[in-house]
Amino acid sequence: MRFARFIPCVLVTLAGAAASQPVAVAPFRSVELRNGGEVLVRYGAAQGVETLAGSPRITVGAGGRLVIDNGDSPHSPRPRIAVVTPILDAAAVNEGGKLVVQGGFPPQPAVTARVANGGMLDLRRFAVDGVTASVNQGGIILVRPVGRLDASISQGGNVTYWGNPVVKTSVKAGGAVARGRVEDMDKPL
Repeated sequence: MRFARFIPCVLVTLAGAAASQPVAVAPFRSVELRNGGEVLVRYGAAQGVETLAGSPRITVGAGGRLVIDNGDSPHSPRPRIAVVTPILDAAAVNEGGKLVVQGGFPPQPAVTARVANGGMLDLRRFAVDGVTASVNQGGIILVRPVGRLDASISQGGNVTYWGNPVVKTSVKAGGAVARGRVEDMDKPL
């Protein structure tokens, strides 16, 4: 009976491991998620992209932008993608989803963060001197700039920041730019 319980656990573990697929891509400097899903970005010396769930379209476009697009099919499973890169100049979420930059990156001089039409971009563990953040028609950006934050919101949204940067804001038709509470800095989403 104990053996019978063990077999399903092994099959589930092996099935999960088989779903993970490395994706060959050209060099990139920024990451954009479109149409839902979850992307986890972490620091590493060599770039790599791996599909953990779903089958999104993954391309590298002009300017070295890695684009992960789930398309607009309601029957597509939401993708989960792991990205490894030594540099990140920009991150974006369009039409929903969540992009999280995990810790480990050395301090960067600047990053551009953009959310449009819903979604969440979490850069709390990404030490960067200057952040240019924009939310258009809803969404959330979480950042930890060291020196400056230029935040703009149009038609709803939220930019929450930690630290003591010089903050410049522009809010049109609703939204908020606010300092995050210390106790929320490391809370999971």
